[in-house]
Amino acid sequence: LVLLFRRQARRSVTEVYPRSIWLAESCWLSAMKSQRDQDKIIHTDAELYEAFDLCYDYDLYVAWRGAVQGAASIKSYLELLRLQTFIYPKNFIKLRFVENHDQDRIAYICRDNRWKALAWTGHLIY
Repeated sequence: LVLLFRRQARRSVTEVYPRSIWLAESCWLSAMKSQRDQDKIIHTDAELYEAFDLCYDYDLYVAWRGAVQGAASIKSYLELLRLQTFIYPKNFIKLRFVENHDQDRIAYICRDNRWKALAWTGHLIY
C-alpha cells in the first residue's frame, strides 16, 4: 500500500515536474528486521527502487561503520558493495555518505586518524 502510494505520487509529480529526482532513505537491516518482526510494513531498498531513483546507502551503514572502525574487514564490506550490483536493479544508484544529520561525523568516527577520515571521504565517488 505504501509503495503503491509512492508510485502514484511519483507519476503525479512527474507530470508537473518531469525532471524530478526521487531519493529514498531506508534503514539499517537490523531496524528493518525489527519492524518486520512486529508485522509493520517496511520496504527493502530493492522494493524502493520501484518508486525512487536512488537510495541512501543505509542498508550497508553498519557494515561500513564496522570497516571504518576496524571491527570488520574492509574486504567484507567491499563484498557487500559488490552484492548490491546483483540484488538491485541494473541501473540502481546508491547515495553513499560518510556522515548524515543523524549519524556521527566522520571526524569523530576517525578521531584517532585524520587520514583515514579523508580516505573514506574519497570512497564517496565509488
